[in-house]
Amino acid sequence: SYNVAATSVATDRTRKATVIIDHTGGAKPYTIRYLKQRFNATVQTQTKSGSLTAEPDIAIVVGSDYNLAASSPVTPASTTKP
Repeated sequence: SYNVAATSVATDRTRKATVIIDHTGGAKPYTIRYLKQRFNATVQTQTKSGSLTAEPDIAIVVGSDYNLAASSPVTPASTTKP
């Protein structure tokens, strides 16, 4: 299951590819790998801005390439939890 902290409409609505933004500095490799496979996305690593608004550990920016009907669950490669 996912813990969705917030949703919003992206300012750039022309994004074609789905991107996962990792703000953890590599602290959650299993979660990142699972999401990368699940959403067929690329991963960008960014540091948190340190602003007053809370940023999530991981953000997913859904592009026009994402097809909910065609997506299928990914079986984890191991039983190790993130």
